[in-house]
Amino acid sequence: MGTQEKQVRERCAELLDALPIGEPFDWLERVSIPQTLGMLCILFDMPFDEWRDIKRWSD
Repeated sequence: MGTQEKQVRERCAELLDALPIGEPFDWLERVSIPQTLGMLCILFDMPFDEWRDIKRWSD
């Protein structure tokens, strides 16, 4: 498994593990946006916690 693949799998697990169980949540805000932008962080070699900056810049 390559380094980027490992990072992607870890990010997916972190996001999915943090979801509430038995209560509604916004899939777009909790998973889709951070996952997509998190993948860009991996490609750009940026820390994952900076994904909000990429969203702000793209908006």
